[in-house]
Amino acid sequence: MSTDTFPEGLTHALKDGVSWLTIDRPRRANSMTLDMQTAMAAWLRRSQEDADVKALVITAIGHVFSAGGDLRELADAEPRALAKRRRDIFLDLLEALLASGKPVVMAVNGKAIGAGAMIGLLGDQVVASDDGLFDLPEVLIDTPAYLASAITLHIAGRAASNSLLLAGKPLLARDAALRGWIAEAVPRDALAARAQEVAVALAAVPHEAFALTKEWMNRPLRAAMREACDESVRVRAMRFIPTARR
Repeated sequence: MSTDTFPEGLTHALKDGVSWLTIDRPRRANSMTLDMQTAMAAWLRRSQEDADVKALVITAIGHVFSAGGDLRELADAEPRALAKRRRDIFLDLLEALLASGKPVVMAVNGKAIGAGAMIGLLGDQVVASDDGLFDLPEVLIDTPAYLASAITLHIAGRAASNSLLLAGKPLLARDAALRGWIAEAVPRDALAARAQEVAVALAAVPHEAFALTKEWMNRPLRAAMREACDESVRVRAMRFIPTARR
């Protein structure tokens, strides 16, 4: 898998059968452009057909896993069209993550915010640095958190979703590990090695049984994510109708 298939901001390496994709935009808090998100989804799908790839890991450079989508990108575009494009591309990335028949491990190297937190929570196993956190501040900035709700309710349940979303309280990686919502929180300098070990261990699980079980486990979440995106479209249209036309 050649590195020339990745846009600026992503780097790739294959290590003993484990395909590593690294978000590398530390000066922009590892925010993801639309091209980056599209390339990540394509990498996930290509990897399914690559016999050299047994498992996948997503991580990032620096002390931020990802601050989410790059909201400065295409700022001059028509707002509704841009919102739909962003939503469609991001949902496609999440779908590719959940549909991967090969194990996907998240090596969350620090703060995971917004869309970055959603991606960071969706690994088959999530290993985080013990100084990391997951932050979903949408409600605090007056944005209904439909997609985030679908994900956190599936992974962590109602009480955690209330805290993360309604109260806007970040979830420390150490606490997430203690509650079983992620696999482990490890010292930062041990993160890469531990993520590689976890990926290799998952790759040793019988492939077909792993893929079929994962597909079944994720089926309700995938349906909930699609419903959440539909509701987001409906409510966004309603909220932005000019007052005189309501």
